[in-house]
Amino acid sequence: MSTLTVKQAGPMMSVQDLGRTGLLQMGVSASGPMDGVAMRIANRLAGNRNDDALIEFANVGGQFEVDEPVLFAVTGGAVSVTIDGERVDCWASHPLLPGQVLRIGALTNAVWGYLAVSGGIQTAPALGARSTHLRSAIGGLDGRRLAPGDALPLGATSGAVFAGPQKVLRTPLHRSAGPIRVIKGPQAGHFDEAHGSSSCAGLLPYRAAGIAWRRFSTDSRSLQPAAMTSCRMAR
Repeated sequence: MSTLTVKQAGPMMSVQDLGRTGLLQMGVSASGPMDGVAMRIANRLAGNRNDDALIEFANVGGQFEVDEPVLFAVTGGAVSVTIDGERVDCWASHPLLPGQVLRIGALTNAVWGYLAVSGGIQTAPALGARSTHLRSAIGGLDGRRLAPGDALPLGATSGAVFAGPQKVLRTPLHRSAGPIRVIKGPQAGHFDEAHGSSSCAGLLPYRAAGIAWRRFSTDSRSLQPAAMTSCRMAR
């Protein structure tokens, strides 16, 4: 089995797949990617299935090496990607060979980025998924963020992956700027006309920051945020 070695790691770097379901009653949220579309595209560019595990990072990537030839792709936003100092495109597939150094810089128009490697990351599944759940310390690599020196097992890369043409996302990925809609839940009555939340404290929990909540008309079934700086469901 081949290995992906983390030489440098940006903040909030973890192993994620599409997440685990059916465990909320036990306090285990789904985990999974913050940007599911970018994750799926990264996997497809690398010749993987949609649900193969990959690396998710926030704002800044890192530095990586492999011990066997692989195909990789970086998605999520515009970002500098180099192999041994030579610039290559993001949102496209590229080979990475043993001895070469892959560097991923800072995202410029997104927060969350993804590194998919052919064969997928093959850490041990926990509760049916490989996604890292930091609060429960399960999934991923020992249930924690990735750090320099970590070695991640990879699945086999078939020869067909290298034999095919380079895969490139030629049409830019457009994301909606809002509005963000919220389904009314059992605690909806706890929000008055102007409710501010506490600031964000890491991923777990990821609290809404700077939100002023406005209630729709009394016959509405949902709430709408008036102003938002960041919001995330707890992993």
